[in-house]
Amino acid sequence: MTPTPPEVVGIYPVPYNPAAAVRGTLKFLLPEESDIEIYNAAGYLVFEVKGVIQRFEWDGRNRSGEEAAPGIYFYIIRSASETETGKFFIVN
Repeated sequence: MTPTPPEVVGIYPVPYNPAAAVRGTLKFLLPEESDIEIYNAAGYLVFEVKGVIQRFEWDGRNRSGEEAAPGIYFYIIRSASETETGKFFIVN
């Protein structure tokens, strides 16, 4: 399991399998209002959302509405007090 940064309460399930996850989503549980960016391994921005308060569920789709491909992804979570980074995996 990928370690969770101290300011991020939780990200699950890791690895993320959209077909097996509850409601098909990757869950972000956050302690304060935050912005989330998700990048693929090549460094391209796949998805972003601003002003998330406490909980966000990502359905594994990119900004164009297409399913993100299996592989390694990185997230950046920015809040008023801190910026956290980490990685997760999408599997089939």
